[in-house]
Amino acid sequence: MPQAETISIIGPLMDRNMALRRELTNTRNIFRETIQKIFAMAERDLSCAICLGVFSRPLTLPDCGHTYCGSCLESFFSKQIERCPFSQRTCPTCRNHATSAPVPAFTLHGLLDGMSVVAREMREALSASQVHFTPALDSFIGDT
Repeated sequence: MPQAETISIIGPLMDRNMALRRELTNTRNIFRETIQKIFAMAERDLSCAICLGVFSRPLTLPDCGHTYCGSCLESFFSKQIERCPFSQRTCPTCRNHATSAPVPAFTLHGLLDGMSVVAREMREALSASQVHFTPALDSFIGDT
């Protein structure tokens, strides 16, 4: 094959290679940004109204449906009893009477465990590629 013909084939292949590399980079950026948006939205929606952190051992009040970290709710109820020993426990958000004991939010706990695993994997992958990640990803790494 003559050299001129080889060069005429290599040029378009190199151009296509560069275009594919740019497309791959753009796709990776879009993927990373989308994942980070999902985790930021989840962080907002899976946060305890007492400590403002991502739920840890989430408990739900059956009477109103509000959910809090187990330790936050226990602490809130303890302080309520300290202030007024004979008062009935109330929800920290809506102040409805909490006549039933808080129940574990098993589905939420499972979701948080899964997100924690994914966040850890994403952080490792992003760290390996020296890409910066949002703090929202770190919110899901730890106890749930």
